[in-house]
Amino acid sequence: MKKKRSFKDVLRNIKNWFKTCIRKVYNYFLCKRYPFLKCYNVFTEKFIGYSTTWYDDIPAGWRKAFGKELLKELKKTLKKNQELNTFRFTQIKEKYGHLCLYHAAATRETSKVLEKYETLSEKYCIHCGRKAEYMTEGWITFVCEKCFDEKIEAKKDFFGFASPEVFQKYKESRKINNEN
Repeated sequence: MKKKRSFKDVLRNIKNWFKTCIRKVYNYFLCKRYPFLKCYNVFTEKFIGYSTTWYDDIPAGWRKAFGKELLKELKKTLKKNQELNTFRFTQIKEKYGHLCLYHAAATRETSKVLEKYETLSEKYCIHCGRKAEYMTEGWITFVCEKCFDEKIEAKKDFFGFASPEVFQKYKESRKINNEN
C-alpha cells in the first residue's frame, strides 16, 4: 500500500524544486560572467550543467570576505592572457585551514593571482568572513572570535573545560598573530 503524502510534504517538495531552479538560473548567469566556474566531467570533458559551479566549493566565509574580488581579478588576468575560455579548475577545497585552488595548466601570472587568495584565506574566518583571530586544533581552520566561541561552546563537555579559567587558557593558546 502506498503511503499518502501530506500537504506539508508536497509544499516542501515544491519549495525545494523552486530553490533548485533559482540556483540553476543564478549559476547560469554566474558562469556567463565567469566561464572558468563551469564544472566538467573529468573523464568525458562534458559540461555537467548549472546545478553546481566551482564557486560553490569555496567556503561561505571566504566567499563573503573576498570571493567577488577573486573572481574579478582572475577574470581580468585570464582575459589579459587569453585564457578566459580555456582555463579550468580541477578542484577547490579547504586544506589545513587554507583555500586550495587546483587547476589545469595556467600561466605564471594566473597562478600568482590564485596563490594570493590562497594565502589571504588564512586571514579570514572560514564560516562568516570576519577577520580570523584563532586557529582550531585537529581539523585546522582559521576562525573569528565569535565562531571560535560557538564551536567550542558546543563541544565544552568533550574538551573537558571544567572552569572558565581553563577555557580562557585554552582560548589564549589558540590565538593567532594576524597583524596584516
